[in-house]
Parts: sequence; structure tokens; C-alpha cells
Amino acid sequence: MAQALDRPRCVATLNDNDTVEVSVDGVVTPLNSMDDAIAQLTETARILGRPVKVVAVDPSSANEFETYLVVGPDGEVSTDATPARLPRTGRRGSRAVKPGELVPAESAPESLLSESESSSHKKAASSSSTIVAPTLKNASQSRPVQAKSMPSSAPVPQPSDTTVLDIDSAPSFIATDSSLDEAPATHGWRGMLNRIGLHLTPGPGEVGEREDLAAVSRHWIGSRTIAVVNQKGGANKTPTVALLAAQFARHGGAGVLAWDNNEAMGSLGWRTDGAGHDSTALDLLHHADHFLTAEAKAAELAAFVHHQAYDAYDVLRSDESPSNTHEITGVEVDALHRVAEKYYRLVIMDSGNSTRGENWAHMIAHADQIIIATTTESDKAQGGVNALKALHAGGPHARELARNAVVVISELMPSHSTKAQAITAEYAPFVREVAIVPFDPHLVQGRIHHRQLRPATRRAWLHAAALVSQGF
Repeated sequence: MAQALDRPRCVATLNDNDTVEVSVDGVVTPLNSMDDAIAQLTETARILGRPVKVVAVDPSSANEFETYLVVGPDGEVSTDATPARLPRTGRRGSRAVKPGELVPAESAPESLLSESESSSHKKAASSSSTIVAPTLKNASQSRPVQAKSMPSSAPVPQPSDTTVLDIDSAPSFIATDSSLDEAPATHGWRGMLNRIGLHLTPGPGEVGEREDLAAVSRHWIGSRTIAVVNQKGGANKTPTVALLAAQFARHGGAGVLAWDNNEAMGSLGWRTDGAGHDSTALDLLHHADHFLTAEAKAAELAAFVHHQAYDAYDVLRSDESPSNTHEITGVEVDALHRVAEKYYRLVIMDSGNSTRGENWAHMIAHADQIIIATTTESDKAQGGVNALKALHAGGPHARELARNAVVVISELMPSHSTKAQAITAEYAPFVREVAIVPFDPHLVQGRIHHRQLRPATRRAWLHAAALVSQGF
């Protein structure tokens, strides 16, 4: 195969929405996918009649920001087999180490590089398939991309004909599970390269996502109840309930109920799918005693709750009849909660705007955790603060819930990132965690479906759910 030259300079940048921008000597072409990017670079190589070097950039990765590739005229992709191109250090005269300059680790001189420069050399070495000579200082350090769990090399005592070892020293033949950062990468350029036969570990962004998935997927002993509150209407309580329920159900399995505990007419039923009937919390209330008996079956609940086929959780709607004047009482909340905690491992309760009603007080009494939902509007943020103040005035249990609360801030507009950061700074001293969810047009109105969210929004809701899970 012909040699790949440094010109033209080809850069492929992976965006958050999985689209790719390919730049060939500064001429940028936006493409829909990594496959399209490889096809574009293959065509460039075909026109030149030789392979081209490509700098694959993943801005979401804190480490190994750049991956060096070679794309051939036949579409073959490999890692760059030339010496690593070191990142710019701001000093003139920086250059890559040539193969002839490689020296054994045991005879290498003490590194003359500064600590930051030495770090840059090590990062570049791990990004290329060529081994750059380690210095004496870092020769003993392992390479994170190649690191694998290896059995201990310590000698095993050999029993004599008359010696029987203690059974506790018997070996284990069951392989230990690999850590979250050892399993092959599936995202970004590193994931794409793994799909063509390499074995690269994930970057920090993907490791963080795996940690959040593990947190949301875990099961705890006993049922848990979350209350989502804000004294102001339109503060995104209902979308917060639906999307947290979707995260816990999709990743942790069934047994998640989203319950609209509005004292009158709530909107959770408007924003979620129906199940072919009109049953509400009032209908279930009439059968609560039956569901607490040993003869009751979980499948019978399908007549009263509305299963979300794609997001795997159930919805218990509030009464939506304009002619009905009944308001849910505290005793009725207790009865419904006894049913909910018997059949569901996680109950997420939506709420009205009043913190003075019986149903609100009894919801708080059953809650294991509080979520303050707010948008980036100042009155909605103030409504969340007022809810925290009501909790602090509600006795020891409510005060502890307030201190352990998670605030979820949903950006009302694409330009509200700065506002969200400012609100975060104001809330942070008074609660356990604050999460920010970017603007997403899918959440403005209509039914809420996890699969229709933008990738960045799905990632943000996963992180918010992981912060909630840490409170259990």
C-alpha cells in the first residue's frame, strides 16, 4: 500500500448528536454519521491514489481528545502506524520521537521534560499504535488502553505427598467482572474503531455514563417513594416525573409507578399514553382493600394504571372529570400508597402547587426523597425555594428530606444555559445535588417519550436519575 502523507490535512470531528464534520485542508463538509465520514475520506484517498491520515476529534472526551487514523482508498481504516504526533505544547521545536531514537527503559536517561510535557508524551503514545520510548520516570506505569486484569504471578505453594493445604487457599476458576472502564468502548471514534476489530477502553465521558447507568439500574431492598414538588405551576414537575420514571424503568427494569397526586385535576395523564381505559386514582381507591389481600394479583392493576409501552413504567392518573368536585384526602393518599408500595419498587409522585393540602402533607410523610423541579424562569425557581421552606417548617422528617433534595433545572430556552448555572449556584448550598437538563423541543408540549429526546437531553436525564439514586 502506498504511504500515507501528512497532506492533505484531514480532520473528522464527532458532534454530540453523532453527526460528523470532515475537514480536508480547511474545507468542511457536515455529514450525518461516522459511516458517511469514512465514505467521504475513502473517496479523498481514492482520488489521491493513496491512504490519507485523519485526526479524529471527539470533543466530549477529556482524555485522548484526538485519535489518529489512516483511511485507505478501499475504505480500510486503521490506527496511524507512524510515530505519534505530539500535541502542541506552546514551545517551538517540539517534534515526534523517531523510531531510531527509541531506547530501552532501563537505560533511558532521566526525563528532561516538565511534568505537563511528560503527560502530553504519554497521552500521544497511547493514541498511536507506535510505542514511544518511556522515560525512566514513567517506564513502570501501565498503559491504560492495553491494561487487562491478569492473574497473580506469585508462586503457588506446591503440596508434597504428605501435605494437604487449607481449603481457603483453593483457587477460584470464576473470572472476576471487569470494571466499568475496562470493557471496550462503544461510543465515539473509539467505539467505531472497536467495531472494526480494535480493543480500546472508553474515555472518561463513556465511563461516567456507565457509572450513571449502574446507579440507575441497581435495586434496593424495599420500595422507595419520590415526591416531585414546586409551589408554582408550569415548573416542569410533570415532565420531571415522567422522565425520571422512564430512566429508572428502562434501565432498572419494571416496577416503577408515576402517580399524579394532584388534589384535583393533574396533567400527567395528558402528557403520557393511555391504556385503553379511563381509570384514575379514584377508581383504584374503590378497590384498594382488594389489592391488599393475599388473593389479589398484580396483573389486575392493568385495569387501573396506564402502562407506557416504550418507557416501561405505569401511570396512575388523577381524576380528570370537570364535573367531579372530590379532592383527594390524606387518608386516601395513605390507602393508595399501601397498594403502590406493595406492587412497585419505586413510586414517583407528581404534586399540585399547594403545600397546605392533606394530600401534600401525607405524600411528604411517605417520601424517601424530594425532587425540586424548576425551569430557568425566576418565578418557577422561587416556587421551588418556597417548597423547600415549607419542608423545613414541616417537622424533622420533612426537614431531612429538604436537606437531601435534588434540584432538577430544565432550561426553558436554548439560550438559558447561563441562567441555569446561576440558579444552580443559588440552590447548591441548601440541597444535596443540582442537575441541569438542556432545552429540548419535544418537552414543550404533547406526549412525553424518552426515545424522542435529543441525545444530550437523554444523557442529562440519566445523570439526574443517578443523582437521585445515590440518595437511597
